[in-house]
Amino acid sequence: MHGTELTSPAQASNPRHNDIFEKFVDPAVNDVAGMVAYGLYKKDKREWMIRFRTERNRAPNVDEIVDYTLGWNDVRIESSKNTAQSVLANFAAYVLAREEPKIIKDALRGRFWDALGLGLIVNLVYTAALLIVVASLGSQGIDLIDIYREFAEPPVAAPQP
Repeated sequence: MHGTELTSPAQASNPRHNDIFEKFVDPAVNDVAGMVAYGLYKKDKREWMIRFRTERNRAPNVDEIVDYTLGWNDVRIESSKNTAQSVLANFAAYVLAREEPKIIKDALRGRFWDALGLGLIVNLVYTAALLIVVASLGSQGIDLIDIYREFAEPPVAAPQP
């Protein structure tokens, strides 16, 4: 295997297996950028195989394919990962720009009517609760309006001698 270690069950059962996928994709996380980078690697490999067939009138043998794979060193893999991240960022920006007017329209429409409805319900419940409190106190002989008037009227100043 040209000096690479066996690190997976697939490699242990197939001595010609390479670990290129593991170099692109971090299995510990949902590595979408790594998957896209691996897809770019596979695209380049396919294009290389087509060129190889066209130029040499034959398919590459196993050793030539292994040599091609070994040509993907850490710098080239990192470059492919950076390209993948850029592709994903551009795609996200494109989707967001295309959907932004709809998102804003839905957000504003939904917020206004939801807030208005919620505000009306809350105010009705609050008013009903106040009326219940006032009625309960009134049935006990407590007149809130008289109490309010007592505190609301300004104190009368004593006449000056």
